[in-house]
Amino acid sequence: LVPPGSTIKPLTVLVGLQEGLITPNTTYYDDGWFTFGRDGRISNSGGYPNGNIDPSDAIAVSSNTFMAELIGNALFMREFEAGKPSEQIVDIWDSYMVQFGLGVSTESGLPMETKGVKDYDDLDAMGSAQASLVYSSFGQGAKYTTLQLAQYVTMLANRGKRMKPQFVDRIVDPNNNVVEDPEPVVLNE
Repeated sequence: LVPPGSTIKPLTVLVGLQEGLITPNTTYYDDGWFTFGRDGRISNSGGYPNGNIDPSDAIAVSSNTFMAELIGNALFMREFEAGKPSEQIVDIWDSYMVQFGLGVSTESGLPMETKGVKDYDDLDAMGSAQASLVYSSFGQGAKYTTLQLAQYVTMLANRGKRMKPQFVDRIVDPNNNVVEDPEPVVLNE
């Protein structure tokens, strides 16, 4: 199991767009650091400032601060101010991860497949719902299998279709006769 790290950032931007937290034209001044809560502080790699960026730039330069402040923290603050309990706030994030096949079975049929670990669900370990969403927004709130990450990235590439992993093109018998010719299966869109 591995943290998704920056591979999650395109999905984080999609969450921000879908939840109305950002638009494609949102601009953000990235000074390299973001503080939240009483003593939370995150940075870009090496504390590097990226200046004025939009969502597309934020993905391209891998801005932790953009993801954390404009999406993870903004989602928390909006829901917290609306009076939602912490668990329900984190459930919003989780619903998107699940739709993209993260934290659930890939339906591969492989033996002993794991669903990964949703660290963001453990609010005590994460410190708070706010910290959970901030850290998750740039890929530090869960651990997934490489197959889950491949399935997720494929879903981004094919515009939202989560496909059942298919490991063979066809199955043949010793005489090269086709025994099975599996068809692609869409798990969800």
